[in-house]
Amino acid sequence: MPRWLRAVLAMAALITLVVLTNVLPSNPYAWISEQGWRMGRFVHFNSLAQWLGWLWPFLAFCYVMWRFEQVSLTRHERRKAAAARREAGKKEREKEKEVV
Repeated sequence: MPRWLRAVLAMAALITLVVLTNVLPSNPYAWISEQGWRMGRFVHFNSLAQWLGWLWPFLAFCYVMWRFEQVSLTRHERRKAAAARREAGKKEREKEKEVV
């Protein structure tokens, strides 16, 4: 599977997960489990998990866009190098024709 297609599929999956997360109802049993915790012990862990839950879609989006840009730049460099080689080959053939 080409890299650009993998990047597009990753972006589509990421967008789908974010949309489903925001559309689906929250877990009705979450508050029951939170009541059983001794909050003094899990306050920092709960806050960290909440921040990670808010940040991961943005971080994943930035990573996928960065990788997509890297692939695009590499492809552009390859095409540029191939065009330069073709141009050099044409010039060499023209010189050979002039000599003969």
